[in-house]
Amino acid sequence: MIKYLNIEAKRLMSDSLISVIPDTIVTEVDEIFKSNSFHHIPVINEDKVCVGIISKMDYCQLQHHFTRIDGERDKENNRFFASLLASDIMTPNPVTVTDDILLSDLIKIFKNQNIRSVIVTRKNECVGIITPMDLIAYLEEVLINYQKAIA
Repeated sequence: MIKYLNIEAKRLMSDSLISVIPDTIVTEVDEIFKSNSFHHIPVINEDKVCVGIISKMDYCQLQHHFTRIDGERDKENNRFFASLLASDIMTPNPVTVTDDILLSDLIKIFKNQNIRSVIVTRKNECVGIITPMDLIAYLEEVLINYQKAIA
């Protein structure tokens, strides 16, 4: 069973990232979340270094606190969100790991830091993201293969 904990992050990560730059307008972040099913958007600089992360939960909480339901205030809300940048709402300095970190170490990071995503890097560039859902998908794959092996 230990061999299943020795898998590297590059085999677990989601590498088809949609990211934004710090100067991205928040209305664009909104469109990204509406058009996709993922829950984290890395914020990267010109060197492809991840400088922050925007979680869907944090974004929805921001919307909840500033959204008004009547028509006239709705225009105010749209102007307000159009005036914000990704750098205004991101969580700076997200947890990063290299793409060769092992699953056993990833589990410790998620557990000890109580986080919902880690950015995967190679030569300091953002190349992927891992969430607990990626770990669950891997566990499902391991269990299916185990069932096939004992059948």
